[in-house]
Parts: sequence; structure tokens; C-alpha cells
Amino acid sequence: NNNTNTTKNNNDNEEGATSNPAGAGSTCARPGSALAAKHLPEALVEQVLAERLLESDAVCGVVMDGLVSGFCPMLTLATVVLRLLAKRQHFFFVRIAVDWAVLVQRQQEAAQRAQAELEASSQEQLPALTEDEYDAL
Repeated sequence: NNNTNTTKNNNDNEEGATSNPAGAGSTCARPGSALAAKHLPEALVEQVLAERLLESDAVCGVVMDGLVSGFCPMLTLATVVLRLLAKRQHFFFVRIAVDWAVLVQRQQEAAQRAQAELEASSQEQLPALTEDEYDAL
């Protein structure tokens, strides 16, 4: 029966995350699982993020663009981030939804403007020479 339960528990959660929602002593991956080598323990992820949030450039605030990480499953990372944010006096969530095609178009327009400015500045730097001055070079 113990072997059956162990197999069932391993199959229930294929990502290897523990089922302990409180996070007490849990890790992102069970030791010995296939993902254990890729995922860091939850406590370590929390410690690293907590230290980073105390850095001088993050004391007044941070902007997080998504919660995708190769070091920890998204749900675990979200739990860690929320636990860290709960220790701050104020925090705000802003969701900005922009269509991917719009972002690509903006990037292309910015690249075209930069190219036009570069061409304009290079033409301004060339002195106007007469044919005789050019021949003298």
C-alpha cells in the first residue's frame, strides 16, 4: 500500500511541487524527482528575492513583469512574491494588456525613426564641398 500511495502522490503533481499550500518547509521540487536539479527550494527563492528587494535601487519600489521563472514553478513563485509583498506597507498591481502585433509595430516604427535620425545626422556632418575643394582632397 505504501508503494501505491507514493506512486499516486508522484503522479498527482507531475511538476514535482509539494502539495503543502502553506509553504511551511515546502520546496519547489521534491528531492530525487526529475525536476529537483532544475528547481530551487522555495526558502532559497524567498531569501534571494527578499535580499534583492532590500537593495538600494528597490527600496522605494519595484516593477515585476510577469512571474515566469526557470528556477521555480509559477504558483510557488507567486506565493513567495505575495508573502514578500505582504511585509511592505504599500503595494499596487497594474495590469497592462497590449496586443503583441501592436508591440511589434511600435518597435518597427521606433527602429525606422532611429534609422531616419541617423541618416539625417550623418548628412548634416558632411560639409558641402565645391568640385574644386573635392579635387583638392
